[in-house]
Amino acid sequence: MRATRAFAAFEGATRVGAAQLRRIAAPALRHRLRRDPLDDSGSGARVERAIAEVLAD
Repeated sequence: MRATRAFAAFEGATRVGAAQLRRIAAPALRHRLRRDPLDDSGSGARVERAIAEVLAD
């Protein structure tokens, strides 16, 4: 949430919206899904899929 707030402020927004959350979720959460910190196989896709389910329009 802090990363999303910072990104929204960087863009000049006064409120955090779904667009900022979608943009920041994968980079902010990807590292939490990996057992091996150097392995980047598919974790970004998993985060993006979960965000799409949660923020379904």
